[in-house]
Amino acid sequence: MPRVPIFDKLWAHTNVCVWDVAAAHLNLEHALQNDPDNVGGQTFLITGQGPAWTVEDSRNAIRVCIK
Repeated sequence: MPRVPIFDKLWAHTNVCVWDVAAAHLNLEHALQNDPDNVGGQTFLITGQGPAWTVEDSRNAIRVCIK
């Protein structure tokens, strides 16, 4: 499902792998330590090497783990 309806607004929903999230936070930590005036308080987008997982991909992974 490329879009998930939310009653207060519409937003796109995808999942990323946990190691991409961890790497992004380590990069943000590094940036905050070295250039806090330019990155402090800014939002950032986490992306990975491959396409983001869909909700169906996540469900399939959970099914494999449960079996």
